[in-house]
Amino acid sequence: MLQTKFYKGNRWYFPLDLKWQDVEEIAKKKSELMNIYVKHPRRFERHNVVYMDYSELLVEDAMKQAGYTVVAKDAYYFHGIAYRQNSAPGRPKDLDFIGRMSNKDIYVGVQIKNRLEYPKHADISELLDICNVLHLRPVLVARRVHPMSYRSIRNASGDIIECKRYFLQPPFPREEFKRIVGMGIPLGVYKWTPTFLVESFVGLSKKFK
Repeated sequence: MLQTKFYKGNRWYFPLDLKWQDVEEIAKKKSELMNIYVKHPRRFERHNVVYMDYSELLVEDAMKQAGYTVVAKDAYYFHGIAYRQNSAPGRPKDLDFIGRMSNKDIYVGVQIKNRLEYPKHADISELLDICNVLHLRPVLVARRVHPMSYRSIRNASGDIIECKRYFLQPPFPREEFKRIVGMGIPLGVYKWTPTFLVESFVGLSKKFK
């Protein structure tokens, strides 16, 4: 049994035998630390290519190292077919990447959700819908994924890569990083593409038939 209070944009929980005033200073300090990674730059540019989130660069590099050919970025058009949702005007929803597996005539539609929380149901439905229209195998890259999302994507002959970490681009203040991770926030700051991400895409190639 816990007490709860909404403070500085977050829901806080604390023991019943304490008053909010007893924990407010702790919550304030934690909130200040959280703001460091929340406000950390996500957009990244390399070789005149813009990535709206740094995680997209890491995933693209991992696909290439795993032997994939990245055939499209920010894609809603593939092999003469365009995805057009009916809900809104303007540019259609898209996939972060379309890739071809090495030595296989298998194309995957890759969507990256670099978040601490589970991807939303709408995100999963959108990925499945786009891949269904474009005739691609859906691949979701996310920190954590709900079991129901696993079932939905695997039922569509796709799969999921769980990263366990919230990807951030360097540089990031080292002492603040230690303190934030010490709070239980799973951050990962990578200058180079992590090996586990490359191995995950290699594993998909072996699994998909």
